[in-house]
Amino acid sequence: MPEQRDNAPRSEKRGARHIVWGIAMVLAFIFLFSIFIQMLWNWLMPGIFGLREITYLQAVGLLLLSRLLFGRVGQRRDHAGYLTGKYGFRSLLRSGSSQDHSTDGADADNN
Repeated sequence: MPEQRDNAPRSEKRGARHIVWGIAMVLAFIFLFSIFIQMLWNWLMPGIFGLREITYLQAVGLLLLSRLLFGRVGQRRDHAGYLTGKYGFRSLLRSGSSQDHSTDGADADNN
């Protein structure tokens, strides 16, 4: 009878790989999107508003600033990408359906 191996070290390696992969993807997104912001700014803003061109680091700062001001910081999403919590769409459906059920029961008692 063959001995069973403990799969814990393998799953830990897989989890570490996912974390490293996720960090790499976030950094790649920041890098590429900052280049896009820099190119778009340098193409449009000087010609339209007479502003000066920006550097790559200024584009990174602009990306982070816009994320803080306009992004979805603090909102939670479930695995399907829907907002959750107090203001989430699914929570509105849940609260609406519970109110409908409570009024249906009251109407049934009155009839």
